[in-house]
Amino acid sequence: MISVIIPVYNVEVYLEECINSVFAQTYTDLEIILVDDGSNDRSGEICDFYRNIDPRIRVFHTDNHGLSEARNYGIDHLCGDYIYFIDSDDWINPDVLEKGLDRIGSADVLCFGCPSAYYSGHEALVAHINGKIGPAAWNKLYKRECFSSIRFPKDRKYEDMATTYKILYKANKVVCIDYSGYHYRSREGSICHTIDLKNIIDYWKSCKERYDYCIKIIGEDALETRINLLKSCGEAISRAWAWRSSVNPSDSPVWNEMAVFARTMFPLNIKSRFPLRIRGGLFLAQYNRPWAFWCAHTAHVLTREMHN
Repeated sequence: MISVIIPVYNVEVYLEECINSVFAQTYTDLEIILVDDGSNDRSGEICDFYRNIDPRIRVFHTDNHGLSEARNYGIDHLCGDYIYFIDSDDWINPDVLEKGLDRIGSADVLCFGCPSAYYSGHEALVAHINGKIGPAAWNKLYKRECFSSIRFPKDRKYEDMATTYKILYKANKVVCIDYSGYHYRSREGSICHTIDLKNIIDYWKSCKERYDYCIKIIGEDALETRINLLKSCGEAISRAWAWRSSVNPSDSPVWNEMAVFARTMFPLNIKSRFPLRIRGGLFLAQYNRPWAFWCAHTAHVLTREMHN
């Protein structure tokens, strides 16, 4: 049995299309877990309606704690042997779960939409850092044991980035297939379209935690992988320094941590491999002063206007 976990929050316009795409799966031995994360639109009612028409559906209504906690709640209450996540504003092709189950074999994780390959856990981690396996939770099929000791971090955006690398490294085998079948809906208000203080900080935390975890595994000699691991940290720092210069909290412990990281972790032979935007952000971040925020933000605005 596959447990399909769908976190639900204020998506009444899209929810039926999402659930119907799971109903349409050619593989039918499913448990469909809808976690209504404190919605204040009709999403909860839609969940209850579907529960009444299909016994495979289980509905849980919770207070609003965010996407991570909704997924964790589903994990804590599932009965299946495999786990598949789908976001409630997206939808999937009818053959996704059947293809995934056919191909996963003895592997612990199957990754959709990646170059076809088989990896050990260590190899999958390196492939992830080097961009061959994405961080998203929703394009993977997992054996339930993958989450025996791992959960998504509470009250965090970029929760996938903070979790996927651990899952991949602890897997005995990871298989990748070049078929996706997942339809991602990009919309206003989603995490990737929201740049606020929490977004900035959570992105940095996920990048830094991933660096601290992975650098011990890949070692200092794996230069290309180390560069890619540091690049995400550089991106996070550059994004933080370019964000609304008038309100950047230069005395914040988080900003101080980024400034120290920028000063100590980017030797010239690595920094020179980054795009100019990241190099500029790292240079200004070393100083952690209001004038540095102003310069970074101004450069970001001018660059954006030139591209528009």
